[in-house]
Amino acid sequence: MSGCPNLDVLGWVQCLDSVSSFSFLDDMDVSNCNLFDNCFPNDWSSLVSLWSLNIDGNNVTSLPKCIQTLPRITRLHARDCSKIKSVIGLPKTINVLYISNNKSLEKVQPGQNSSIVLYCPNCPKLCDMEGRYMVQSIDKVETKIIRYLGLTLDPCEGMALGLQVLHEFGIFSTFVPEK
Repeated sequence: MSGCPNLDVLGWVQCLDSVSSFSFLDDMDVSNCNLFDNCFPNDWSSLVSLWSLNIDGNNVTSLPKCIQTLPRITRLHARDCSKIKSVIGLPKTINVLYISNNKSLEKVQPGQNSSIVLYCPNCPKLCDMEGRYMVQSIDKVETKIIRYLGLTLDPCEGMALGLQVLHEFGIFSTFVPEK
């Protein structure tokens, strides 16, 4: 089904709903099909063999809820979905997530699956990857952390400088992003 941008939304909803009857389907590619959030059904639990899903290049604002119902999903592709702002609560069965080239992506919370392999280059707004790193403006950092960093400036002064704080694996660092 990849690369079929001219199907109307109603056609996709009916098509994706009927996919549920294909329990033997193990790899589904609906990339670049101009799909929106409402194109996906809520439940795909009958797709017991599906281990890979590719939704690259679609107009979704979040990962479809039906992904939560896939019992064997291990690989998810959601590259070039420029409207996704966050990826929260992935199924624990997913061990590889391709989420690169998403201009709006700010936060990834893999949930219970801390060993997931994430491919997320070219996501310029990504500043919070749960369990791995978080970047934030110095004005949002606790005062005691600022003192631990050896800084004596007021958070407002740091903000004026564009000072950012990176928290990665229990280590705090400060930096000024390139303009």
